[in-house]
Amino acid sequence: MSRVRLLVLLLPALSLLAPLASLGSPTLAQDEAISTDHASTKPALLGGDIPGDPQIQLVEVVSGLETPVNVAFPPDDSGRMFVVEVGGFIRIVNPDGSVEPEPFLDLSSTVALRPGQQGLLGLAFHPNYAENGRFFVDYNNLYANGQITVSEFQVSDDDPNSADKKTERPLLTIDKPYPQHNGGTLRFGPDGYLYISTGDGGWQGDPYDNAQSRFSLLGKILRIDVESGAHGQPYGIPADNPFAGPGRYDNPYPGEPPAGQENQDRRRARNKDIPNSVSPENRKNRSPVRPEIWAYGFRNPWQFSFDPETGDFYVGDVGGDNWEEIDFQEAGTTAGQNYGWDWLEGSHCYPAGIEECPRQQVGVLPIAEFAHGDDGCAVIGLGVYRGDEYPDLDGIYFSGEFCTGEIRGLQRDENGVWQFQNLLDTALQITGAGQDETGALYVAAVTSQRETSNGSVWSLVAADQVPEGATTVPLGEPRTGEQDVDEFGAPVADAGDEADTGDTAEPVAETAPVAATPVVAKEGVNDDASPDDETSSAAASPNGEIVIGMYDMYFEPKRIPIPANTDVRIALENRGAAPHSFEVKGEDILVGLAPGETGEAIVNLPPSTYKFICSVPGHKQVGMNGVLVVKD
Repeated sequence: MSRVRLLVLLLPALSLLAPLASLGSPTLAQDEAISTDHASTKPALLGGDIPGDPQIQLVEVVSGLETPVNVAFPPDDSGRMFVVEVGGFIRIVNPDGSVEPEPFLDLSSTVALRPGQQGLLGLAFHPNYAENGRFFVDYNNLYANGQITVSEFQVSDDDPNSADKKTERPLLTIDKPYPQHNGGTLRFGPDGYLYISTGDGGWQGDPYDNAQSRFSLLGKILRIDVESGAHGQPYGIPADNPFAGPGRYDNPYPGEPPAGQENQDRRRARNKDIPNSVSPENRKNRSPVRPEIWAYGFRNPWQFSFDPETGDFYVGDVGGDNWEEIDFQEAGTTAGQNYGWDWLEGSHCYPAGIEECPRQQVGVLPIAEFAHGDDGCAVIGLGVYRGDEYPDLDGIYFSGEFCTGEIRGLQRDENGVWQFQNLLDTALQITGAGQDETGALYVAAVTSQRETSNGSVWSLVAADQVPEGATTVPLGEPRTGEQDVDEFGAPVADAGDEADTGDTAEPVAETAPVAATPVVAKEGVNDDASPDDETSSAAASPNGEIVIGMYDMYFEPKRIPIPANTDVRIALENRGAAPHSFEVKGEDILVGLAPGETGEAIVNLPPSTYKFICSVPGHKQVGMNGVLVVKD
């Protein structure tokens, strides 16, 4: 995720459903017909009214986990829940809520881990897992520069609670230009094929146009057959995949090389008709499109799912600068559809300054969207509830929000119009989900990105049917949104507000005396250092300069002592993959920087404690905040 992006961070149990049709490859006329139909229907916005006025609650299933991002249930009638932890572990939660002491699978030494971006991300059990013991995982490979890896494993012959790590068989590996935007969800569809989500490969605005390139496996939903392989491939291509078959040269950019080869500049000049096939003279030295592609045009499809009853497909595509979207494909409709990124962000032209864009060639617009800011920063798809216990929830598609912790419902009303409604405001940062064989939904979450063992999984229930004695979810905004904290976990008040310690906003934690000259921050500050240790906030600099690194979830350092009533130069370095800003609350100090840019701010303030934040919507809420301690 190029902004503050999650881990963000599932496997609905399979049932025998009507196959989801993939009726050949869409022609240009088909693409335009899809476009025309959807362009006339605006996506649903928050504030809708779902039929029946459903009321929901979350009940705790397990806590004490390490950043869970996916939940899966094997189709073996054991009732066990398998939780994917981003650091490389798969944990087993027994039906009584106890956690097996040893992980089912330990890939911690193999997984490339970057908080909010990389790690162990996906898990899917084979539909016949009870008989064959096969399962599949999606992770970033530490030893291959973060390469997306989809591998098959088998359960141990003599222990159903342990995987045989030696059985790993890589099926699919995908190189990426940047660490961000990995997708990572795996699902077996109602047709028995394995579906895989991949992000666009990272950085701002998909600079290599991977999402729109049919030569690239990035920015896609892929569909493969794990039961067959040909020509040395460990998997097969379903015959009805939209771009399967020989001689397919229908990338939408005629005569151009595959994505990633000097194609950055031309993506801003797209307001023209583009043919859907490459002329024979341009086919020389060209590779066919990738037959694994089932759908394309995604930025970071973090969580997707199939409705267990209808086979309909839903995906929450994490947005860039301005919009989050939920995309939908009805079962039985033509595969190979284009969901718009990076021509569009949601239903809006991308980048935001462009007023006109070729929507008629983009394909499918989202069924729901919301803007960054108070409504959140990263959509997390949960799934369609199909359990028997809560009939009032039947057929509702639920999604979560990473920054605000809200659970939302999406469903058509009696007129066929999508209604998008906030249903529960939790104090969690929602990271993923899962669905058991009964159709019930489960929500994975954390309470902080900078702490350990604070992950949990919750069951989604009707509010009037909470089991007696159950622990329900804390309500309100996530902790970092409700009250900002410094790197020691102490609350930080806005400059000029009343703090808990008195009538003025004094420092909550004492720091060492400020040096006579300004200081510079060191990289790699120890977050667990004592507040009395000056290196926990900044270290002396020979040139009298302070350097603040801007990362995609935090500033480094977060707590900086400076002298009062003195011009202090603060050097700013955007070391993340998204635009960031440095704003001192209550003061006329605001500097915005694109990824990789540097800048500076001159600060001259009277004694007090001042909060600084990244004012890009959603960034403050997930940890991009800090404090200037100004002393005489």
